[in-house]
Amino acid sequence: MFTEALRKELETLFTEKKYEEVIKISEEKLNQNEIPASLSNLIGVCKILKKERSLEDVSSALTYFEGAYIKGKKTIHGLNGLTHLISIGLQFLKENRNLSRFILKAEKFYLESESLFKKNEIFLSSGLSLYSHLLDEKKQKEIFNEILKSASKSKALRSTCLFEKNYFNDWSQKNHFENAIINSKYFSKLEVKTINKLSYNQNEKINLGFVSCDFERNHSIIFFIKDTIKHLDKKRFRIHLFSFAKENTKDESQNDLKNLSDEWFNLNQLDNQKVVNLIQKKKINILFDVMGFTNPNRLEIFNSRVAPIQISWLAYCNTIGFETIDYIMIDKNLVIKDEEKFYLEKVIRLPKVWNSHAGFNLKRKYNKLPCEKDEIFTLGSFNNFRKISVETVDTWSSILQSVSNSRLILKSSTFCDTNSLLDKFKKNGVENKVKILDKVNFHKKKIT
Repeated sequence: MFTEALRKELETLFTEKKYEEVIKISEEKLNQNEIPASLSNLIGVCKILKKERSLEDVSSALTYFEGAYIKGKKTIHGLNGLTHLISIGLQFLKENRNLSRFILKAEKFYLESESLFKKNEIFLSSGLSLYSHLLDEKKQKEIFNEILKSASKSKALRSTCLFEKNYFNDWSQKNHFENAIINSKYFSKLEVKTINKLSYNQNEKINLGFVSCDFERNHSIIFFIKDTIKHLDKKRFRIHLFSFAKENTKDESQNDLKNLSDEWFNLNQLDNQKVVNLIQKKKINILFDVMGFTNPNRLEIFNSRVAPIQISWLAYCNTIGFETIDYIMIDKNLVIKDEEKFYLEKVIRLPKVWNSHAGFNLKRKYNKLPCEKDEIFTLGSFNNFRKISVETVDTWSSILQSVSNSRLILKSSTFCDTNSLLDKFKKNGVENKVKILDKVNFHKKKIT
């Protein structure tokens, strides 16, 4: 039987991180019908946080979150149940495809809750995660617009919207520029020493600093930057790499960068103010933002005058909207000439291309082309499926329709509901020509 005393006991055990005890006592003393929404959330979280967690525990946790939502639909506990259902469901879906039923329920619950929680930032953020996974462009746009026109002061949430909006062709550069300027007001200014008080003329070389969260695990950024660093004139430049990635001595890609730099800094445990202090202590002449809106919390560093010259390059290919970022490095194909006025940074056009991939040090084995072997012309894209718009699907479908012996192979760099993408090809009647690798067995059905 549920009592207030039992609630307090369980909450105390939870704060003491005795998750197994919370689960044991709850299941011994209570049945599902008498567990209130708040406690249902608590038990579900304990199932996820327990030391020896099984897939059965994950499924049970999601059931508790579902119960929390159903019992507390119009309350904060119901909202918490729904957001847990989405975030934890998506987190574990890849390793257990049977959890897809919870994602289907989460979508149903989200839609019926919009009128109540559409101004809630946690609710909207969860919706973005859900509909990004489901590849539902229309719904994503609705949520993006709701956030950007709201009174939200969350720089992380607003910046995510600006980043993701780049995937849609109806989002103009003017729209992005205006919203980036507005967004910049939500970033704090940090305490910095004025540039003229730092003795840069004492530097023996020009100090270059590159700041990134992605210097790890063979991230694409590593392959786009390491040859640049490798071929810089070391007689003129001293290379400093400021990394927010977790240090891993077994990570070969991270070690490659360490060996190419003059100084490497692990910053993941430092707050932004301490990072700025360190950068200024090193008297960096030119500081490169290699993050953009991919990590708005750390991007805040560039909203202050930390170095004499601050440049955005490589990670994010659009204006940040900070007055303290002086330049953006691009090429003739990346920024349309007529749109330069919608970049707060001064545009530097590199002569050929804005980046160059270092390639892989692997022995390549070339197979016989499918068109030679089976007379099938094969097209392919191994990229983030969120970048594949309806317009792209229509264009690819037109090509497949016009070439009788063609096929298209797709594989995503991110985990998402691939059946949603296949449905878009079905509308054009070419689904039999499309093969999706590592497809999630995720079929929509009516939820009752």
